[in-house]
Amino acid sequence: MLCIDYPRGVKRAVLLLAVLAALVGAAVLAMRAGVIPMPEFLSDGDGQREGDVPDFVEPDEATDDEGDGDGELRAAPRPNLRPVESTTGPASDQPAAEVVKSSAASLRGVVVGQDGRAIANATVSLLQGKVAAEGTTDAEGRFRLDAVPGRYDVRIVAGGDGVLMMDDVIVDGRGLEGTFRLSPAAKLEVFVTIDGRAVAGLPVIVSASDDPVSSRVFAQAATDGRGAVSFPELAAGDVFVRAYEGSSSYARKRVTLRGGAEERVELAFPAHVTWTGVVRDAATNAGLQASIQLDVDGPDGLRYRAQGNADPSGVFSLSLPQGRPVMLSVRDGGHAPYPSAKEASAALAAIAGLRNGSLTHDLALRRGAIVSGTVTGPNGLGVEGLMLEFRPERGTSAMTVTVGSGGWYALDGLAAGTHRVSIPSPGWYPKSGPLQVRVPEDGTQGPASVTYDFDVLLAGVVSGSVSLADGSPATAARVWLVGGRGAVRGARNTGRFLETFTAQDGTFSIDDVPPVEGVRVRATWGDAEALPSDVLSTAAGGPPPVRLVLSATVRLVGRVTDLRTGAPIAGANVNVDPMGEPPSRGRGNAVTDADGRYELTNRIPGRWRVAANRKRDYLPGEPREFDLVAGTSPFTADLVLDPGLPIAGLVTNEAGEALAGARLTLTGAEDGAAPGATVSRNANTGADGAFRWTALRTGRYTLVLSRKGFATLSVPLRAGEDRLRLLMAVAPGKN
Repeated sequence: MLCIDYPRGVKRAVLLLAVLAALVGAAVLAMRAGVIPMPEFLSDGDGQREGDVPDFVEPDEATDDEGDGDGELRAAPRPNLRPVESTTGPASDQPAAEVVKSSAASLRGVVVGQDGRAIANATVSLLQGKVAAEGTTDAEGRFRLDAVPGRYDVRIVAGGDGVLMMDDVIVDGRGLEGTFRLSPAAKLEVFVTIDGRAVAGLPVIVSASDDPVSSRVFAQAATDGRGAVSFPELAAGDVFVRAYEGSSSYARKRVTLRGGAEERVELAFPAHVTWTGVVRDAATNAGLQASIQLDVDGPDGLRYRAQGNADPSGVFSLSLPQGRPVMLSVRDGGHAPYPSAKEASAALAAIAGLRNGSLTHDLALRRGAIVSGTVTGPNGLGVEGLMLEFRPERGTSAMTVTVGSGGWYALDGLAAGTHRVSIPSPGWYPKSGPLQVRVPEDGTQGPASVTYDFDVLLAGVVSGSVSLADGSPATAARVWLVGGRGAVRGARNTGRFLETFTAQDGTFSIDDVPPVEGVRVRATWGDAEALPSDVLSTAAGGPPPVRLVLSATVRLVGRVTDLRTGAPIAGANVNVDPMGEPPSRGRGNAVTDADGRYELTNRIPGRWRVAANRKRDYLPGEPREFDLVAGTSPFTADLVLDPGLPIAGLVTNEAGEALAGARLTLTGAEDGAAPGATVSRNANTGADGAFRWTALRTGRYTLVLSRKGFATLSVPLRAGEDRLRLLMAVAPGKN
């Protein structure tokens, strides 16, 4: 039998931490960009949580010029870092109305405490999995960090004065500048026990999500002799805490951190149980040397993971903390992954006895299908060396194979069902996509073999240069592609960034571009941006070089107020969309602050449509169109929102007492609405029996009230009735 070898504590712990840190550093998370200098951004409540986008990071989406309506996030690849020198000192001003050369990519600004006081000796770090640049603030709270252009996480720590953590901050050819206000730090203490015993040297990791591989790591340390570890300087928000027992088993728990408060978490590995059995081939009964991974849920919201391998005879013994099995994965070459989506519930039910003690249960794996075929290039010859990925429509367990000599490939062990086929290898795209292969349902000997041939095309190359208005080259300008009827966006979704930075002489080259029509090139550098290029075709390889010229952009500001009262509206969404020429300028959005103010920077001159909304509270705002002209920054565009008509009132019982928790459903149609267009709202009465809806137009509505123990009440009414008093009678037989 093969048991998991948990000891070798410290060596395994150190190795695990190193591997996790490397994986996290390489992981590319949700793409965001458009970082711009702001006069000041403030964090509210208990502070900005780690992983939140700071106020000066704007997700500037670029629409496909064909009008498919799906935006593309501007982003930047993570470059290979070379050593950088960190500097500390005051930041210089940079004019916003003209394009100015920057000697280096940098992040600079002033760090202030919660009371606005400048913080000296705060540590400012740029992170890409590990520290890429770091420095401290001077006596006036100022700092400057120079770095290779790219995407970074920013961490600011100032002891008792607070912390700030921002992710996916783009550092490029400008000096980003702003005031960074700290939030109260949260303290986390973690205590780890195994079967009631405190254990030293166990790795403890605080991360952003439930994924132990790709999640961003905020902090990590090892337990001391008391089985404890302390993290004194974390930002407020939800985090996941994991403690690792050996290299293959861990416990995790979700924790909500509050700024200025201390949280204590106990991760108690319960007594271990053992799952033993044999993994066999379902048709031949031969033992299989399969890998097994099992997640179990224990008490107090803890989850544990254990994994191991069967020996050559198929015999296995898996030791794990006692709990409820929630996820099982068994793999062996040539066999379909077990369990499939259809088998999952039954498979977990079969090992549910692990909640109460050790268990003996065998597993049977069915043969998978052999999918084979030839991949042919544009010259009619086979293309070798490509990696193909087969991912089932249901589930996320993908299988990969590398194309061999003559373009022939064979993948053994594909389960029955439909699989999407993609090409992770750079340089090639399917001639006609998306690619799908269907494996017939299992027969007595397993699913039948399938032949699947397809053609591929070489990727294109887009190259050119970016310059300033005076003709001098723009170094470290960010260049990216949009359009192609969704092909560029699809390529990004498979991990192909199609973005780069210009070289010292302003030139750039983007390879691995899908061979399609309708691609455009965009470029930005500091507060300047170039008009999008003309439409390019990459279907025949590389189009002629593109030349982009940067010019100053416009900062769009304004205020959103209530149409009737003139009061500022906080939390309203403001969306801007380009109108007419030049196309592909990218839409943007912002959220108003407590004073109803918003700001959108880096708008390319031209005509723009601006609209505001705050759903449920106000009617959709009427869009306004403005012509933004270079040199007129900032441009002010104030907006108003109409609160519409209300429906409000009070619900009582027959004795006149307020009824809390009554369920209300409002349905109806606005006057003049198109056939089939209806309005539907739901709410519950509060502790005082009151309810209120706004943002309604004139129309006929029906209000239905229900509550346990009371007769359902249906009331016809019109919008604008805000002094309703509704009485609910006790249901018959409930007296």
